[in-house]
Amino acid sequence: MQRILALLLCVAGPLAADPPRIVADIAPVHSLVAMVTEGVTEPELLIPANASAHDLALKPSQARALTRADLVVWVGPELSPGLGRALDATAERTLALLRVPGTQLYPARDAALFGDMGLSGHVEDAHAGHDHSHDGIDPHAWLDPVNAVMWLTALAETLAELDPEHAAAYRDNAVRAVARLSVMTARMDDQLEPARHSGLIAFHDAFQYFEARFGLSMVGAITPSDGSDPGPARLSALRDAARDGAVVCAFAEPQFNAGLLEAVTQEAGLPVATLDPMGANLTVGSDLYEALLMQMSGAVTDCISMGVSQAGSGE
Repeated sequence: MQRILALLLCVAGPLAADPPRIVADIAPVHSLVAMVTEGVTEPELLIPANASAHDLALKPSQARALTRADLVVWVGPELSPGLGRALDATAERTLALLRVPGTQLYPARDAALFGDMGLSGHVEDAHAGHDHSHDGIDPHAWLDPVNAVMWLTALAETLAELDPEHAAAYRDNAVRAVARLSVMTARMDDQLEPARHSGLIAFHDAFQYFEARFGLSMVGAITPSDGSDPGPARLSALRDAARDGAVVCAFAEPQFNAGLLEAVTQEAGLPVATLDPMGANLTVGSDLYEALLMQMSGAVTDCISMGVSQAGSGE
């Protein structure tokens, strides 16, 4: 009987290896990974979309997920310093998307009012050498869909190396996803064209990449890109800008308390909408990234339309 079983195993050949376990840090990154792994495996999301990644303190279940992972795909320590320290201790293989060659990077903006800061052509490239410093980089680079296109290809190649058995599937999925995002970007470009000359205020400076890609005009933000608490002088400068009439709309985020934003905008009577860079109200999965960008595009155009209408009526 043992000889028969051995013969059957030889005829059947070696058992197929399990697909790799992949952990993605935030929901938009998880979505991009899921596009590439569709039909092969499902990545695990580490940080819920309604939580801030800036001040992450790992739960035991999250630490275990990192330990079990064959690959961790994350934005980089610029977004989550705490996750960076945990990965140094637990994960063997990681892909930091801010380090992918060709990624366009912007410096973090510290001032309350931006002016030309950060959108004056000061763009860095992640391909600028292994010793290139990422200190002071705005980490919200997933909000530029051209960066996402670069990352899809990098993800497919990383997974093909890790799991050669499914290399063709990863690469085919990435090609389809790139085409899908290219169509989405063109659609957004048309939708946002009327919004390009209207001043905006954000609660959190998370939207620089979105602004730069689609030509929007963010005047300032309550908190810097790292989510740190604002001081009185910062709030005063933003309140003055809102009163001056150059701003037509302000944006809250579901991950942050909107009270400070209301204190800045209430006197000027600015409409306030929600602009969510993480997808807190969206279903996690391969469709989230496209839905997130289209949701943001619609929120901007709707809020600006409301603000312009109020200004025209003298409200």
